[in-house]
Amino acid sequence: MDWAEGGNMPVEPEDNLPFPPSDDELQAERRTSAIGRQGEELACRFLWRRGFRILTRNYRGPHGEIDVVAEKDGQLRFIEVKTRTSDSLGAPEERVDAEKRKRIRQTAQIYLGRFREAPPAGSQFDVVAQIVDGRGRAVEQNLIENAF
Repeated sequence: MDWAEGGNMPVEPEDNLPFPPSDDELQAERRTSAIGRQGEELACRFLWRRGFRILTRNYRGPHGEIDVVAEKDGQLRFIEVKTRTSDSLGAPEERVDAEKRKRIRQTAQIYLGRFREAPPAGSQFDVVAQIVDGRGRAVEQNLIENAF
């Protein structure tokens, strides 16, 4: 902190930023990001094997992101992917809370407005919930169709 000119009161720096994250916090964030990216790749393969055509991955809008936009049987699917290394803190799909669902719906409306008309068979919101092992292999994968 700098001292005010001629006084004894400290002056806060203009860019009063919080302390930088610790090395442990950075490492945990990298691990979480890697698991998420790996999980999305596994989910796309899982969906493809079930007849889905992947249209877009990681579509970003002003309200948030949609992990996967896919099509199956003429229906557009907005898919949230949740990947965990265990279910000790609850099932992966439980992490898709009301706020997350709201942001996905808002982002889907923007996607439809920018890129597509609503398909004849409509659209829906699905969740792929999966558990991966330490080597990044899917131990359990579930498709929850019309999840919200």
